[in-house]
Amino acid sequence: MVKYSYDSFWKAFFLSTIIFLVGLNLGVFIENSGLDEIERAVIASEVELYDSNIRSSIIQNYNQSCDTSIENTFLIADKIYGEVQSLESLDKSSSIVAGFNEMHKRYDLLRTQLWLDASRLKDNCDNDFNLIIYLYEYDARDPEIVSLQMLYASITQEIKNNYREDVLLIPIAHNMDLNSLTMLVDSYGTELKTSIIVNNQFIISGETNYNEISQYLN
Repeated sequence: MVKYSYDSFWKAFFLSTIIFLVGLNLGVFIENSGLDEIERAVIASEVELYDSNIRSSIIQNYNQSCDTSIENTFLIADKIYGEVQSLESLDKSSSIVAGFNEMHKRYDLLRTQLWLDASRLKDNCDNDFNLIIYLYEYDARDPEIVSLQMLYASITQEIKNNYREDVLLIPIAHNMDLNSLTMLVDSYGTELKTSIIVNNQFIISGETNYNEISQYLN
């Protein structure tokens, strides 16, 4: 007959528990480190956007050159685009750390402000750059919405790649409970849903293709 050692059992139990807790804490530490890095990035982007916003006001009120501000706006938009992709990638892989929604909301508020700044530049500067706003649902679960957003993301990114110097692409999650964004979208007479707004004039919803969107470009 085999005799079981209860002493060995409890030793193994406690060792397994310790390993689990260490692994759990290590996972939390790693994910928190990633979130802290993104938070530092969003703070830097906030500063850059506020600086750009002030510069836009100087251009409007003091008749200064637009070139630097437009160039900076493109750089900020591309920077924020990459940072949000990193945030969403970290969010999808995480089941432990909270705070992703709040961080995403800060980025979408930044992108809403960026939309306003870019619109002001288009109105006040002699430049025909194109502005594409892509409104999407963050963490969408409906298969139809997910499919449509994959289509929109692919088309807008292709257009951006083909017109890199002439298209300012700003994706914004519309379901982050931002009153300012709701007011802004309402001013275009459209609902907060997955859609594309080209040059603040043409609104596209539902199925579309590359050619339909590109025909509205300057």
